[in-house]
Amino acid sequence: MLLEPLMKVWTPQGRRLFTIVRGRHHFFSDFYLLPLVKLLKPTAEPVMDVIAKLCIAFIEGKEEEALEEVRTREMAFEWYEEKGQRKRRIVGGVADVVVH
Repeated sequence: MLLEPLMKVWTPQGRRLFTIVRGRHHFFSDFYLLPLVKLLKPTAEPVMDVIAKLCIAFIEGKEEEALEEVRTREMAFEWYEEKGQRKRRIVGGVADVVVH
């Protein structure tokens, strides 16, 4: 996994990384355009809610409280097929949070 070396450095320093299951890069990087994405993709709304909750908690220094209000899970992967290709994805429901 690409994140393992990074987390070995960050974790002892008390730093964390969150992965939002079924979130897509454009859900976060285009945060201000998300209301438009929400209309096009039903998974966007719960992901947007979690992103907003965690971002606000980070700014306010209340990450622990926010994590108690969202579904969290361990990092695990599963294989699935899409259009005849075998792909890997994180196990979990839409908007679950993996805390690294």
